[in-house]
Amino acid sequence: MQPVKDGAAGAQAVANGQALISIAGAGGFYPYMEIAGNLRVVAFYSDGIYRIQVADESPIKTMADLKGKVIGVQSLGSGSYQFDRILVQKAGLDPDKDVSWLPVGVGNQAAAAYQSGAIQAIGLWDAANVLAFNMIEVEKVRTLDSPMNGLPGMSHVIVSSDTIEKSPELVVGMLRAFWKSIVWAGANPEAAVALHWKQFPEQQPPAADREKRAALAKRLLETRLALAQP
Repeated sequence: MQPVKDGAAGAQAVANGQALISIAGAGGFYPYMEIAGNLRVVAFYSDGIYRIQVADESPIKTMADLKGKVIGVQSLGSGSYQFDRILVQKAGLDPDKDVSWLPVGVGNQAAAAYQSGAIQAIGLWDAANVLAFNMIEVEKVRTLDSPMNGLPGMSHVIVSSDTIEKSPELVVGMLRAFWKSIVWAGANPEAAVALHWKQFPEQQPPAADREKRAALAKRLLETRLALAQP
C-alpha cells in the first residue's frame, strides 16, 4: 500500500509501472488518463463521495452562501477540487471569481484550517470530511445541497492496459477480493477495523484511546460503505 497525493498521482504511478492498481476520484485522474494513454478503468464504485460541508452552526446555509468564502480541498490536482468547482458552478457561482480555494490536505491540516477560519467550508470527500470535523470535535455538520451530490460512480479502480493483457486473472482476482471485502466489512465493521490495525500496527492507537478511536474508525468505514455497496 502506497499513499499518493491525489488521483492524478495515483494514475501517474500506474501509468509508469510504479503501482499495479489505484483507486481515485474521477475528476482527479481523467486529465492524466488522456495524456498517458495506457490507463483503463476496470470498476466503478461509490456514489457521490464529494461533499462541501460546514459545521451545523455555520451561517452558511446554501451553496450560494459560499460567495466570497474560502473552500478547503485536498490539492488543486485532486478530484475533490475538480468536483467542488462543479458544485459551486451549479449553484450559479463562478468558481474562479466568486470563491477562493485553499489546498489543505486531509486530517489535521484541514481541521486546523477550518478551526482557524482560514477556510469556511471543507470540500474533501465523505470519510475525509468526517475525520476533519471530528478532530475539532464538530459532531453536527451540514452538507450543502446540490443536485450533483448523488451522482453515481464517482470513484474508479484503474490499472494499465499492459496489466490487463498480461495478467487478466490478477485483475479479476483483485476486483473480486475488493468487492468481497466491502460486503464482509459491512457485516463486520468492528472486526474490519481490528484487522486493519493488525495489518498496519503503526496506526493502532494507544490503549487509553482505543475505544474512542475504534468508534471513529467504525464511523469512517460505515460512511464509505453506505456509498460503496456493489
